[in-house]
Amino acid sequence: MRVALTFDNLDDAAARELPPLLDLLDELGLRATYFVEAANAGRHPLAVREIAARGHEVGFHAWEHERWGELEPDRETELIERSMAAYAELGVQVEGFRPPGGGLTEQTLRLLSQAGLTWCSPANQEARVDQETGIAILPFRWPLVDATYLHPPMGGLLSAPDAERRLEAALGSTPEPAVLILHPFLAVDPEVRAAHERILRRLAAEDVVPGGVAAAALR
Repeated sequence: MRVALTFDNLDDAAARELPPLLDLLDELGLRATYFVEAANAGRHPLAVREIAARGHEVGFHAWEHERWGELEPDRETELIERSMAAYAELGVQVEGFRPPGGGLTEQTLRLLSQAGLTWCSPANQEARVDQETGIAILPFRWPLVDATYLHPPMGGLLSAPDAERRLEAALGSTPEPAVLILHPFLAVDPEVRAAHERILRRLAAEDVVPGGVAAAALR
């Protein structure tokens, strides 16, 4: 099964969890896309550079996790320009975008294309290539997001083992490529960290690619 392995959110907690996560991915030979809020180019520059240096793809995840589908046009334009400049200042190439909240505006694809991005990963859309902009759409589904089950603000109230079982079941029933989203900040809970590790170890036997590779296959 082909799985697009992705991680979201680089806050202070996630930055602390990053070194052992990257070591585990190295051990398992897995490469992923890590969607990083662009403000972290200033807050956690070493962490952002380390993600890229370890062979993973860095993706755009808004400036400070703004709920993307609700943005006004001028604000959306400003955030994209500001964010691309921040990544570029670190020398980190960014080609993919995941909108916080999963939604896009009517102008998002055009703005991404103008900024040089080639793919995006919104929620609950059809996997396709946008004919007007050439942007590849690699959608995610909420049942394959760990925070759906584990993050209280999203209604997640399950235990780590129960969430793990739900994620595994969703992986088995999702059309390829299955886009998996894990949140390293949740791994401050040792049970979640262990569940993430078990999932990643099982994935090592699958056809696992970064999101950008799966998106390129659509084109």
